[in-house]
Amino acid sequence: MGLLATTMALAACGGSDSSSDTSSSSSNSASKTLVVDAVFSLKSADPAHNYEPTGQIVARALYSTLVTFAGDDLTKVVPDLASSWTTSDDGKTYTFTMNPAAKFTDGTPVTSADVVFSLNRVANVKGNPSFLMDGLTVTAPDATTVVVESATVDSAVLGKLANPSLGILDRAKAKAAGATDAADAAT
Repeated sequence: MGLLATTMALAACGGSDSSSDTSSSSSNSASKTLVVDAVFSLKSADPAHNYEPTGQIVARALYSTLVTFAGDDLTKVVPDLASSWTTSDDGKTYTFTMNPAAKFTDGTPVTSADVVFSLNRVANVKGNPSFLMDGLTVTAPDATTVVVESATVDSAVLGKLANPSLGILDRAKAKAAGATDAADAAT
């Protein structure tokens, strides 16, 4: 609030000159235009509800995904919550083995049920990132295995699963906050 008041006070101190000199090379000429950057607006920190740049930055910092990219190399997918995966011969089924060391920040182990809940929630909430789950089904045959099946051969499946909007939530805590793996209004 103090920053807003200071900004407004500074803006009010501008003279009545209507020039729009924004040159940074002129040391004695101040700009009379207040510019407010709106690029970093955040609609929600919930991965199922964000697909804008700021949301992606926040989601990447807050949530892990089954797989991720090797640093800045967007051509190399590496394990994140999954320790490994295999792809079926027909290229439609991806079987992930969960990393037994993967834990949420409170120490709760990440299970395949958390992954299924989170990915199905993104698909069913129908928020901006739900298109990432189009044509994909997710199941968990046991507590350490996640199976992602694609209706068609899709070479982008691993890249999609690395997207921060497919971050994995602690299903018990998400449910306690009103989230479901169907359509919900929790954010």
